[in-house]
Amino acid sequence: MSQAVNRNYLTSERIAAIKKEVDEAIRQRKIFYLCGHFRSVKRALLKRGWIEKIQVKSPTRLANDSTQLDDSSRNENDALFQNLPTQQAGESLDQHLKKCEMAIKARLLQSHPANLYWNIRKESLAWLNAIPRDALINRFPKVRFTSKEGLCAILQQMHWFTEPGVAVINFPRCYNLSYSDQLVSFIDDFRLTACMSLLKNFLAAVTHDGEIAVRSIAGSLPISVVHFAIDRCLEYISTAEHKDLDIDYRKVWDHEWENFFASFDAFVNQKKRFLHRTGDESIDELKERITYALKKMIQYWPQYNLDGMRNVWIVKPGNRCRGQGIIIMDKYQSILGLVLNCNPKKHRYVVQKYVERPFLIYDTKFDIRQWFLLTSGQPLIVWMYTECYLRFSSQLFSLNDFHEAIHLTNNAIQKRYKNQNNQQRSKELPDENMWDCYTFKAYLRKIGQYEKWDNFIYPAMKEAIVGAMLASQDNMDRKGNYFELYGADFILGQDLVPWLLEINSSPDMSSSTSVTARMCPQCLEDVVKVVIDRKEDPTADTGLFELAYKQQCPRPPTYLGLQLTIRGKRMSRQKIFKNSRPIENVNIIHENFEKLSISPSVQDYQGPIIGDFIEELKEESKTMLKACDSEKIPIHRRKKMLSCVRKNRTLKKKHPKKIHVIQTTGDVQCAEIELF
Repeated sequence: MSQAVNRNYLTSERIAAIKKEVDEAIRQRKIFYLCGHFRSVKRALLKRGWIEKIQVKSPTRLANDSTQLDDSSRNENDALFQNLPTQQAGESLDQHLKKCEMAIKARLLQSHPANLYWNIRKESLAWLNAIPRDALINRFPKVRFTSKEGLCAILQQMHWFTEPGVAVINFPRCYNLSYSDQLVSFIDDFRLTACMSLLKNFLAAVTHDGEIAVRSIAGSLPISVVHFAIDRCLEYISTAEHKDLDIDYRKVWDHEWENFFASFDAFVNQKKRFLHRTGDESIDELKERITYALKKMIQYWPQYNLDGMRNVWIVKPGNRCRGQGIIIMDKYQSILGLVLNCNPKKHRYVVQKYVERPFLIYDTKFDIRQWFLLTSGQPLIVWMYTECYLRFSSQLFSLNDFHEAIHLTNNAIQKRYKNQNNQQRSKELPDENMWDCYTFKAYLRKIGQYEKWDNFIYPAMKEAIVGAMLASQDNMDRKGNYFELYGADFILGQDLVPWLLEINSSPDMSSSTSVTARMCPQCLEDVVKVVIDRKEDPTADTGLFELAYKQQCPRPPTYLGLQLTIRGKRMSRQKIFKNSRPIENVNIIHENFEKLSISPSVQDYQGPIIGDFIEELKEESKTMLKACDSEKIPIHRRKKMLSCVRKNRTLKKKHPKKIHVIQTTGDVQCAEIELF
């Protein structure tokens, strides 16, 4: 549409109304800047009277463009009509005029900062510092829990923040192999987990198929491998029970562990059997020893049921997302070879224990994406979204194949692969590989576990999120103008216990499936309700968000200034000289005391003495010298008397004066004057 047509519909009265609307938005602080395609956010803000600020050319820059303004467009209104959007094919006149009005509003707002910034990218700290302090920002800076490396470091200190019913988290043990101490801890963990896995496989095979399944005369593996695994478990139990203080266990060399891992792989993965010789321990005795060791390990190994029987670990890049670079491994040498041969400045890996016994739906693995909103870091305020959705893998679950299509349920991974054929995959599973929480609750009802969601699974996820935020609180920015929506990923164990896997910033809110097409726009609109509506009205509707945790911080005591006091009674020491005798005549002392009277003005002074105190000492010195001259006191006695007066002088003038006779020599009498 040409400029003339625009002027026909956008009259001067309409321009004046637009300017008035912009001025009102500036006064009410309702200007927002949106980066990204968040149509639901934009729609919700416009509905509440907010105006969008768009990065467009200002009228002053338009005047210098190659397209010169004609003589009839030199005033301000004419400049606003330059380079307006053109009408697209299929676009109605009303839609086009609405776009033109938004462009004009954006030009009028170029010199005014926005009051709400919504950005999908994690901007630099310099960009955040350029934003006004009172503007709302949908990004929390300086948070560590959104990276796998940071979450691993934070949750290692989770025991300090655990509170039953409030903050309890289940997190598969994780190690950052960029640090030498954690590398050593991982090696010890991997070795001991392998010992337990071998004993579990041995006991399961004997229980199910008898002795023939584990050893025979034709076996190729030495039975000492089983004894080796039992001994390592018993050593760990002894250490946990503090019985190792007076016991020196023999050192286990690296080549012994290499031989053990070779036998472990042959027995667990290749299904080879142990050699049975005459005189070996009976299978019942061996089974009893293994059962005892594993039962004791349950007491001191919290994630015993999580481990499974294969000793599988998942290797994750520290700062990547959407399943990129994640590898499933069960070989000791392969994990160390990958981690130790990379450049730590470019690639940092964390190794996490893989959940080998997940809760499966129709033999298919899934995880849960749970949204939560953080609106304050100090005090901590967490909002939980009451809806969530499940993401399925496209292939049936199996530990015999470590392909990502089987084990990584991220939508960014699964959309690359086709679902397994219908002969193996259940028809009850969705073609889009997603369920909402309501469909999952219907499945739980079908298997007789309907009450588990409301009474166990959802509350446990809420406690895990609150615990992770409490452990991360010290690293959060404490300004009150930040908020952010996060996506936490959980996986359920066979006992339906949710295990936290990771927390994502900027979770995918696109309408990739029919499930997310319904849930994501509603979630973003509810974020606006919490951040905008509830700020203006504490009783406003918050949609499907519920307050999961609000930290109660005690108010600091009122500052009343420094009030330092000293309580006690001054103690003075009398100097006793040898060969001293009582004074025969004390009239002279009393006369001298009368000469040392202090002026009432100084005596009534209660504050610190600086200049007045020095002047008073000078006057006392002069008075004492006169008294000494009248009594003919020797010079060395005069100096001593003056030092005694200065030394024992105090700042409190309201107490009476005391005189202590310290020496009498012939007709010469000396006195020490104390002023309390």
